[in-house]
Amino acid sequence: MFRPISLALCLVASNASASDVGSDGKYFVYNGTKFLTKGAQAVAAPGQTGRITGKGLLGFFTKNGFAHYAYTSAGGTRPATEFEIDGSLLASGNVNVSLAAGDVAEVGVEAEASIDTNKSYKGLFVEVKDWPAVINELNDFAATQPDGSAIFNKDFRVISSVLYVTGYTDSMDIEFDGSVNLEVEPTDEISVVGTVTGEGSRSSSFSLSDGSTVAFSLRHVCWNNKKIVDIVADVVGQSRPGDCDKY
Repeated sequence: MFRPISLALCLVASNASASDVGSDGKYFVYNGTKFLTKGAQAVAAPGQTGRITGKGLLGFFTKNGFAHYAYTSAGGTRPATEFEIDGSLLASGNVNVSLAAGDVAEVGVEAEASIDTNKSYKGLFVEVKDWPAVINELNDFAATQPDGSAIFNKDFRVISSVLYVTGYTDSMDIEFDGSVNLEVEPTDEISVVGTVTGEGSRSSSFSLSDGSTVAFSLRHVCWNNKKIVDIVADVVGQSRPGDCDKY
């Protein structure tokens, strides 16, 4: 496992319109990128590592899934952006998703507890910022591992970005501000906490890591002489790039 430390996920408000997230019939689409929904229940944060499931003899039962391995901590994140997603589309994604929300007594606005397919919901998009730092951290870890470890597997991946969803609809007068803090405990448990501001400028913290991931994107790890030299996008529907060598 990686030696975890804490990092900060910066969050800024942004203007968003309904249906920022769409679908091509199989995957969610945001800013032209396809996002996986199967396996989202195992994804908590950008920089998380794991493997693609759906391979081998039992692959049929877990197609397009993701299995958690450990968390990196060096890469940080870019400023988060707000999006909106239709409830009808949200209901077709991660069936185990929980709508993130603050304490109604603190924020003064009561979030939805379940998905209404006739409404649109606010979400947060967060992605890794510093990939060279992630590469250095993974190389340090790989240097301590024997052949056959999970990091050397061709199905090993790094979560590059996450779409989190909240219970706040597009009609609610709330803002996301401040910063979102991500803490990785020595037990490899994770806590991702944000801040929401509502009526009378009252604020409340809320959890993003407690099952609010609705979709995510991945990256391949590229090797050369037993060292990671790059981490490139795992584009849905495309094979591993020819210049991204396996271990």
